[in-house]
Amino acid sequence: MGDTTPVVAEPNDEQVDARAGLRAGPHEVQRAAIAVYGLLTMLGVLEAASFEGPNGAPVDLHVLIMILFSTSIAIAFAHAWSSVVANRLVEQRMLNRQTVILELRFAGSFLAPTLISVVVILVSYSVRDVATSIDYAQAALVLVLFCVGLVGARRSGLSWARALAWGCTDVAVAIVIVALKEVESLLIH
Repeated sequence: MGDTTPVVAEPNDEQVDARAGLRAGPHEVQRAAIAVYGLLTMLGVLEAASFEGPNGAPVDLHVLIMILFSTSIAIAFAHAWSSVVANRLVEQRMLNRQTVILELRFAGSFLAPTLISVVVILVSYSVRDVATSIDYAQAALVLVLFCVGLVGARRSGLSWARALAWGCTDVAVAIVIVALKEVESLLIH
């Protein structure tokens, strides 16, 4: 009598693709991570910009937009340059053209949350003040984070209930970032 335990084969690439959609390679994962990092960073930048200045109001519209774009460009540049340095340290060689283009695409992924923020701020500023526009932009970024958590969980094969939980977890992270300003504000006053 032989072993009657059924053998369960690992799914092949076609089965994985059919079940979870196209699988992302490491470059797509890194690009998505940078976009999420950008969302969280923009939440923090918007929260910092909402501090009331000496005139009792947050920064004005033009300064706010400059802060958002300059932060995005600085962080995108820092990411690209850190890749150059890391490549020299780890691979002990300079980046090739293909890798430079890939890194620029990664850096560009960081700009999407900035564009979302600026569009929401400009649209809402036409009917509200800067402080309210900042709140709307933060709400839009939190909604995007929720969607990222939900869609990512569903694409990985989780149930709707677990996917909703992941979306809510991403929102909780965003709330912590926004709440840090409130804690700091309490400590300062």
